[in-house]
Amino acid sequence: QKILSGGFLKSTKVMQDTFNKDYFLQIDIREVTEIPLYAPKAKIWSTHPEGTYEFVKGANDNLTFQITDTQRFWSLTKYLIIEVN
Repeated sequence: QKILSGGFLKSTKVMQDTFNKDYFLQIDIREVTEIPLYAPKAKIWSTHPEGTYEFVKGANDNLTFQITDTQRFWSLTKYLIIEVN
């Protein structure tokens, strides 16, 4: 999908404006404050201010991604990239 570049011996980075935007779901950023991830491990790759989100462990050790300050969270980018394991 060419969303991330690098890896193995290079640091991994999010590609800037060269990724296929069709791989993303469109949401109303004013209303969506949590996203169930259905996985026990996750890593955020997109750039968002510290303290504006958290990963919360729920049933079966699966994580939910919670946005705690929507206005600040979306201030740097309108894309959210999370890798789940």
